[in-house]
Amino acid sequence: MDVLQLIKAELKEQTRHFQNALVSHQAKAAERRSMALVQSFLRLESEYLLPELTAVVPQDPLLSKMYQDLEVLRSHLEAWEGSGERAKIVLLQEHFIQHAQWVEDRILPLIRQKISTAEREELYHVLLDAKQDLEPASDLVLAI
Repeated sequence: MDVLQLIKAELKEQTRHFQNALVSHQAKAAERRSMALVQSFLRLESEYLLPELTAVVPQDPLLSKMYQDLEVLRSHLEAWEGSGERAKIVLLQEHFIQHAQWVEDRILPLIRQKISTAEREELYHVLLDAKQDLEPASDLVLAI
């Protein structure tokens, strides 16, 4: 399997978790679960995907923007964790959805263009292993 498929599936899964958290009858538990998953996903992007991309295209401005996006998302996550306010999770959700769309529109084509199919398949396995290590342990189902 290709890393592009994994990333797309993860972005969709994270967006779905946000939407479910916002309409759940057990809102606080669902929000905490969504936040844990988002935190894991942000670490996956920043600790695994970005270093791989930086090795391939070290000076690409898209990667600088991605680092900035991840910092903004982390700051929104920290703001929500500190307060637990519903408005802050909505703001985080909005920024995450924008980030997800941007990754799909800009980063996935960059990966397709700059990384060979064989390397993308290898990166898929690296990210899948990392995903399993980073995700919260309770009641997880892989998005793929």
